[in-house]
Amino acid sequence: MVRAELNIPQGTGLYVNDVVDASPAQKAGVQKGDVLLKCAHKPVNSPEAVGRILATLKAGDAVKLLVNRDGRKKSFHAKLENAPLGLNAGAIQNPVWMGADIQDVDAIMKIRFNLPDKRGVIISHVAKGSPALTAGLRSGDVIRRFGATRILDVKQMQSLILKAQPGQKVTLTILRDGRQNSLNVVMERHTTAAGRVAFLGPADVAIEGSWIGMDVTELSAGDASALGLPAGTRGILVNDVESPPATMVGFVTGDAIVAVNGQPTMDMKQFETATQKQSGAVVDVIRGNKHLFISVPPPGFTQQGTPLNGGMNKMRQVALTRPATGKLGVLSSGPGLNSLVSGNLRNGFYLVLVDFTNSSYAILGPNELDPLSDVMKQYNVTRLVCTDISRNTAGALGTIGVRIYAGVTGPTLDAIGLYERHQLVAMKGF
Repeated sequence: MVRAELNIPQGTGLYVNDVVDASPAQKAGVQKGDVLLKCAHKPVNSPEAVGRILATLKAGDAVKLLVNRDGRKKSFHAKLENAPLGLNAGAIQNPVWMGADIQDVDAIMKIRFNLPDKRGVIISHVAKGSPALTAGLRSGDVIRRFGATRILDVKQMQSLILKAQPGQKVTLTILRDGRQNSLNVVMERHTTAAGRVAFLGPADVAIEGSWIGMDVTELSAGDASALGLPAGTRGILVNDVESPPATMVGFVTGDAIVAVNGQPTMDMKQFETATQKQSGAVVDVIRGNKHLFISVPPPGFTQQGTPLNGGMNKMRQVALTRPATGKLGVLSSGPGLNSLVSGNLRNGFYLVLVDFTNSSYAILGPNELDPLSDVMKQYNVTRLVCTDISRNTAGALGTIGVRIYAGVTGPTLDAIGLYERHQLVAMKGF
């Protein structure tokens, strides 16, 4: 009846019978009577389908919901909490449980934790009362083997856990503080217990500082309580995430930063000390009452760890000192360092400004770049990298002393690396 009235094809959508009070779904705006069409961009037609999707996510993740309401499509973003989504859809739980959140090891974590390579998975959170906690696993441990199987990544580890049986004892080989150790974990059948729902109330405190494109302040007792954190928790609260690199690496409003590169950040003074002269790090974050690591790539590195300065044996300081000096501009197709180098001045472009002297960068949007020559002069940028450029624009830039490196393709970050290694050739005749 409802399907026919709303003109929804057979086998599509999930009718919302009820929405749990104060749940993420209710806070996002989902209502009783909506027909859920997609969850996290994937079509759904049963509670089991929703459950499979939610089983891949964790507290703090934002999920997009597409619904049909009175014949019209509406989309909402729900921030997951410790409780279920709140649609009475019934998530499918894994029959076997270890109770540890895991992440792939990237190059920044490899350096931070002094690991021999990027194999294995790093534990970001250990649940209370879990088999992992009973076995003695901790946040920061790197699981290298599951029984006799060498672990390469999260996907492989999750597959091995799903194949295990309740009551099965598995020996895990881990690295902790640079030393190898073995622990035995007994797998258990997973049961879901209703817990306290964590939520973040409206921000009512003044901004105290900023770092890598986000505004931060000291975590107050009220903030900690609203986030569902244990009484007495101290750290730095992310008030707003505004620009790269913070927007690129995964920070979200409401994150609580408790350490940077292993240095505790219980107050702004400690936070300033931990981040001084650094624009990259492994950041310890509490989100949704769970712990995770976020890697911020240092200047001269991608987040995957590709060096742009020809390679280093060991990175001792996050903020690298580079031989290149002055300022470089790169025309980019988007607002991120992984966006492709551009040369199209008609359809909107971004300008990535790199200050090698101060090891910093900024990104200007299309509305800030008219005309390009005035912007280059204003910021004293003397070099420009692009895919192509018109003769008129090249001539205007040439009159103010800008050298142009055209014909460059690929990600913006790679182009910056080519310039640093003196592998680009400037145009002649302008």
